[in-house]
Amino acid sequence: MEQEQLIENEQIITQSSEGVVTLTTHRIRYATSGWGHAHITSIMLDSISSIQSHFKSIPLFIVLGVAAFIVGLFAEFNNESGGAIAGLAVGAVFTLLYFASRKHVVTVSSKGGAAISFLAKGMDQYEITKFIDQVEEAKNSRRAAVL
Repeated sequence: MEQEQLIENEQIITQSSEGVVTLTTHRIRYATSGWGHAHITSIMLDSISSIQSHFKSIPLFIVLGVAAFIVGLFAEFNNESGGAIAGLAVGAVFTLLYFASRKHVVTVSSKGGAAISFLAKGMDQYEITKFIDQVEEAKNSRRAAVL
């Protein structure tokens, strides 16, 4: 969010490294655009009803990875080196797919309106918790200022 987009007396509190998510003293805004699309969702702080942080993944990949690894071990014990290598390789691929599928998602929901969901790229659990704390503190400060 650029300075000229701010409301009177509004200040930026924090912004994602890519500038996609911006928390200000008045609102939270998600803005992204690319080739053939643009998306903006803005929620005023007094309209926020909840903030959620969760992991999404495809656990089937890890199950298949372990199963393939076990098949590879059985093949090795039966002196089938080709099957062992294939089983271990497939197991490694599925395990890598599982870790690649893990995504940390933060969702900010409004009272009866739109929600903002974004991938917390490059943010560890501490940084995500700090961001949530900043949103809650800004909302509380905004409420106190209005009263």
